[in-house]
Amino acid sequence: MSYSVRHQVFVSSTFTDLIEERTEVIQALWELDCIPTGMEAFVASNESQWEVIRKVIDECDYYVLIIGGRYGSVTDDGVSYTEKEYRYAKKIGLPVLAFVHGNPETIPAGKTEKVEANRLKLEAFRTAVMAEHPIRSWSSASELGGLVSRSLVREIKVNPRPGWIRNDGSSPISVSDPKLR
Repeated sequence: MSYSVRHQVFVSSTFTDLIEERTEVIQALWELDCIPTGMEAFVASNESQWEVIRKVIDECDYYVLIIGGRYGSVTDDGVSYTEKEYRYAKKIGLPVLAFVHGNPETIPAGKTEKVEANRLKLEAFRTAVMAEHPIRSWSSASELGGLVSRSLVREIKVNPRPGWIRNDGSSPISVSDPKLR
């Protein structure tokens, strides 16, 4: 019996300014038979928002970071959720694929950071990511989808991860297994 592995990929970015870009990336991941996940998948929970995010990242095989013109919502510790997700992914050893806007000065004003302190945090975050990873720069949503797709195909080849395999019932572990209840 042959098994096809599907990799779960966490897509991390700010949201309202990058809706079109996230849509392109998520579509590219579906087309690669990956399981995209990110803020769109979060549901109401009794757990803190960070605990939910952390658990989702823990289940992923790869982490895609997209940096545009906003720093994003800031957590209680003064760091954006996007940066906190990135730091956590690095801490647990997830392969990070980083994509930064190639021409931030051309981003429409409505999609950029308006608060000076957050602009400075965004620049510091962007600089740190660019120093730590071979980044790919993008300037349009469709270009970003293609870059993510090609980069992930290569990353899966050079850095294979466990992924998910469908349980068709023939494996020794099944839902009726008392250890899984």
